[in-house]
Amino acid sequence: MSSQQNPYLSPKTNVISKTEEVSVIPKFFGYKGRINRLRYFVYNFLFSFATAFISLFAFIPISIIAALSGGSSGAAMAMGGFSIFLYIAVCLVSLVYFITISIRRCHDLNKTGWLTLLMAIPVVGFFLYLYLLFAKGTEGANRWGAEVIPSPTWHKVIAWLFAGLIIFCVIIGFIAGIANAIR
Repeated sequence: MSSQQNPYLSPKTNVISKTEEVSVIPKFFGYKGRINRLRYFVYNFLFSFATAFISLFAFIPISIIAALSGGSSGAAMAMGGFSIFLYIAVCLVSLVYFITISIRRCHDLNKTGWLTLLMAIPVVGFFLYLYLLFAKGTEGANRWGAEVIPSPTWHKVIAWLFAGLIIFCVIIGFIAGIANAIR
């Protein structure tokens, strides 16, 4: 008698016991699942840097053409329209991406993704961003999915480089302020 014919056998299922560790690798785009705070920081930094880089190069061609033609060329006007369109498109993609990773970060904190709507309120949004950036996520699985695998080393390197860049800029700012006050 086979197992399919015997009604007294228990069904075979893939049950995960509470002692087993399950983790997932987060996808770069998408609003489902979770993302830990280091990935949130690194993805924000890298995408912001890429947005600034693309935006910068959206306006360089128009500046060059306008400078060479005296600013009255039809080509300069056409490039200006294209540059503005490209800039708006990049900003919209950046906004959508920022919202999706913020939703996943809320999921890691075992909160609903609708909380990201509070980021539209100026002061509240700033403090919510800080909360998402620094709060430790829930340990193990939660209602939004399995725990995210630990961040790779390159995430940690980028985070430390960016922290060093911030410290460097603050020091340069203080030095420039002091030099300006002395003059």
